Amino acid sequence: MAQLLYACRFEVHDKAGITTVSNAYRDWVVNHYREGHKITEFNFDPKTSQAENLPEHHRLESRLYESDAGNVISLSWRYPRQNDDNLQWLNNIRIGQFEDDCSVEHLIHVEFLDYVVTPERPAIGSPRVVRDICMQTSVFVNDRWVHAALHLLGWHDLDDLLVLLASSRRQLPVVLLSPYDSVNKNHIDAKKLAENLAGVAIVCCFDEPRVTWNFSDKVGQQLSCFNGAARIYWPGFSKEDYPKKHRLFFGDWIKQVGGTAAMKAIERAVFSVAAYGFVPDQRITKVIQEAEAAERRKRLEEIKEKNTNEFLDEYESDLRKLNEYEKKIQELENENANLRANQQVILSNPINEFLTDKEIPISSVAEAVERAAELYSDTIEILPSAVEAANDSPYQRPGEVFEALRDINEITGELQGQQNTGASIGSVIKNLKKRNLPAKRRISPTTKGKYGERYKFLYKGSRRLFEPHITLGKSNASNCLSIHFIFNEEKCIIESVSLDMSGNTCQIQKRKPGMACHVPSLF
Repeated sequence: MAQLLYACRFEVHDKAGITTVSNAYRDWVVNHYREGHKITEFNFDPKTSQAENLPEHHRLESRLYESDAGNVISLSWRYPRQNDDNLQWLNNIRIGQFEDDCSVEHLIHVEFLDYVVTPERPAIGSPRVVRDICMQTSVFVNDRWVHAALHLLGWHDLDDLLVLLASSRRQLPVVLLSPYDSVNKNHIDAKKLAENLAGVAIVCCFDEPRVTWNFSDKVGQQLSCFNGAARIYWPGFSKEDYPKKHRLFFGDWIKQVGGTAAMKAIERAVFSVAAYGFVPDQRITKVIQEAEAAERRKRLEEIKEKNTNEFLDEYESDLRKLNEYEKKIQELENENANLRANQQVILSNPINEFLTDKEIPISSVAEAVERAAELYSDTIEILPSAVEAANDSPYQRPGEVFEALRDINEITGELQGQQNTGASIGSVIKNLKKRNLPAKRRISPTTKGKYGERYKFLYKGSRRLFEPHITLGKSNASNCLSIHFIFNEEKCIIESVSLDMSGNTCQIQKRKPGMACHVPSLF
């Protein structure tokens, strides 16, 4: 069974649009065989001819439909993947001309010819012909101009961006990239991403870091995009949306997995939604139905005039075909309903199910705490009050918080086997430093004298001072966070307190039995 991987639909507002678009597809197909297969004499015209002398397992068919409602060219092109005849690509293109508007649909299916249990995930981007059409002519989706180029945004473009995001007429997702700083740009090749998503997404990139902060002020930090991150803003955006509705690919994760892998993850997310949510242009469907119905009537009339028996045979044959088509439609409707139901599961976590804990993108301190509790449930237990308070944390690199919690978890696991061999706070600090974390055993005498009470927390009925710490970043509350902890050799207790420069604290504690980590407060 063929699987739909890619779908796009757009319009060209031109009386001669069907000629312009069909010529582009002609050139695309012809160049494929002349350059890729070295068939120098190959030629093909979607309007008037069928392809001949194709390589083995290749099939190329086109047909022109005409009715009072308009004209449609239907093109079907099937060919095997290079060096793998078991996998075939199937392009279905429909081009319709309706007075001054030309509507274009392009679907790409992949089909395995034999049953093979394999995790095959064919790489795909927008076909070159779609990119060419988007760059060479004016292409519209719901009267909004789109093209295969990157939109570079400055601070003066923010109002237009907000209007675009909130527009009820927007049908395409906006993929927004942010730079790391004034020197280091995003690790994703923004121009390449814009080309690969031509016709199915609008790709934008801020031209400098200060624009990201202005954008954060307008949409709120939880829905923003900064520090080298990328975000997909789906249609129907609102400032009151739940942050996870608009997928965030955090900058630390992009840097870790690499720009190419991150770009493919974004493309898969967009293509999967475009494929599942595709709805064909009913005008095109109507023209094809009317043209086919007229052709059937004409054929039956010709048969009826010649031979009554032949007419009845043809009629019965058509009835059998109609019954088969109705059954097929029902099967497809059931399959489509099942796919749409599964879509929610797929889109709720489009990439994380394939990632290790070291690859997971984290968008906030709250998510860092929640995810650590989820992944390290054998050693970490975080109370709801801490999760609620974490939502207010201004720290702008939550991925580092998650990494620090992961390191604490790993070190705790290592120390579980050392509790009878002299494990101590010194060994914790030593292990943290081995991981290149700036760990210290004590706070400074000045800090202890002025703010010592802020580092004391109630644990097991008594107030304890948590001096050992890891400091992430520096400067202000948005860029600095410290994790404070203690280690009790006897009970293997690690309690961690995060503190920004404003005095906000997050307490995390780990204990044995169970090596659990409790977070009683975050305020």
